[in-house]
Amino acid sequence: MIKIRDLEMLEDLSLVFDNKIVLYGAGDYGRRALMMLSQLEIPVYGVCDSDETMWGGAIKGHKILSFQELKEIYQKEHVSIIVTMGDPDDIEQVLRGLEGYGMLEVKCYTYFALKFTIEFHINDPRINDSYRKNFFNARTAFWDYSWNSRVNRARQVVYSSMLYDAVLIWQVGKVGSLSLEKSLRKRNIRCIHTHRLSSDGWMGPRRNMPSKIQSDVGDHIKLDLLNNLKQVKIISMIRDPIGRSISNYFEFCNMDGYFFGANKDDGDFDIYKEINGFLRTETQIDEYGYMFEWFDHEIKEICDIDVYEYDFDRERGYQIIYKDNIELLLIKTEKLNDCQDIIGQFVGVEDFKLVKDNVGNKKISKFAYDEVLRTIEIPEDVIDFYYKGNKAMDHFYTESEKEKFMMKWSKR
Repeated sequence: MIKIRDLEMLEDLSLVFDNKIVLYGAGDYGRRALMMLSQLEIPVYGVCDSDETMWGGAIKGHKILSFQELKEIYQKEHVSIIVTMGDPDDIEQVLRGLEGYGMLEVKCYTYFALKFTIEFHINDPRINDSYRKNFFNARTAFWDYSWNSRVNRARQVVYSSMLYDAVLIWQVGKVGSLSLEKSLRKRNIRCIHTHRLSSDGWMGPRRNMPSKIQSDVGDHIKLDLLNNLKQVKIISMIRDPIGRSISNYFEFCNMDGYFFGANKDDGDFDIYKEINGFLRTETQIDEYGYMFEWFDHEIKEICDIDVYEYDFDRERGYQIIYKDNIELLLIKTEKLNDCQDIIGQFVGVEDFKLVKDNVGNKKISKFAYDEVLRTIEIPEDVIDFYYKGNKAMDHFYTESEKEKFMMKWSKR
């Protein structure tokens, strides 16, 4: 089967500049790709689409090709195809279509690879000055927006809880909380979903975040949360830290290349080094690593609850903590399916069932993410940091669970 080669492109900018490119998909991502390539002065040899009604039409001056026309170009030019669709299922359907037309040797990439190859290598001299300038201006605007929405989002969380008696799903990112949120909403349970309510100063410098992001908003949120609500129900989750960190890396990519690539001077990019560097960065945040320290800087700072003072049931995978007007349910992601009845009791719903929803498989980074999981070699010091003597890890996970994680990440 034709495979997506996103990792190859991410590490080699010449695949964008030196290959003859055809875009597959005349929708939103196709238009974005055409604009990007035009600004970079990179020619596009054609645009194809599965929708027969579009064949013969045009998009930004490029004729929309049929499968047969694409095959004829492929036979003459040996082009590379960038599939500009957002849904991985649609991308895989395109690959099957290409195979059906006999284009078995064609090299295919996704819009994700195109976009982030440019961003990861933004300082490469082949990127023209105009594009580079616009990129950095856009990134500054992104941070300004993030800051404003950050403060407003924290306020929204508290005030929505006041008005609607909503369950607060509050945890570090990439632990499966979105599936939980969708499941609760399906049962008409009001819920608010957030990752941070405290100040960001404790982790901002290590994430290359602008100082502007570091705020004192947490003090105000703490007063509102504890003084103005009669009861607060909070659900928080924990996940294998290495798996969570890798997932988090790609989540930042999906959020417009948060802090990667653009800081490099030599244009050299190795995604495995980048991810392992990111893993090490998270191990260096305080004593036990970002995910575990999150509980002190969020739950403890805002709610005055130190989760490590309570005996977590590592075998059953959950714990409920009661303090003042707060009820806190902690769950290990790996035990989430086993805790459906507990979640139902906590929110007052009978026969609660989780909605099966693998969000990661619906993102355009899926192909690069899946290949990384199959092939990455995790540094031994990172594995040792989490699974050998990390007291926070030991608080939540059994020896058997840690051994399984070690086998998984030490597989090569």
